[in-house]
Amino acid sequence: MAYVAYTDYTNYLNGRAPAIPEGEFPFWADKASVYVDSQTYGNVAKLKIPYPAYFLNCVCTVAEKIYEFDNTPSANTIVSEKTGNYSVTYEKITEERVQKKLHDTLIMYLADTGLLYRGTWE
Repeated sequence: MAYVAYTDYTNYLNGRAPAIPEGEFPFWADKASVYVDSQTYGNVAKLKIPYPAYFLNCVCTVAEKIYEFDNTPSANTIVSEKTGNYSVTYEKITEERVQKKLHDTLIMYLADTGLLYRGTWE
């Protein structure tokens, strides 16, 4: 079950255009929720519903990143481009790079929340 609904996603966007189409959002929200669960060691159960904004924003960001990675048309992405004497620099998207970006997202949103704690609560 996804932690976020499309209304949470549109609130998170704050006026920006959505990267994930509304009809596809439940699928990507589920994937993001499963990823967040796997990285928070069951600690999400300790949050009160409704979930805090930082947590909803984290899941929405993870959903967008997973969507982008899965919908990148090739194994490379353009990281810089020059017009005079045309030049393009590509970056290879690897599984390690994807995992690092997803982990960095979790750290950005959840570092000081206790959700990433691997130990037991007493």
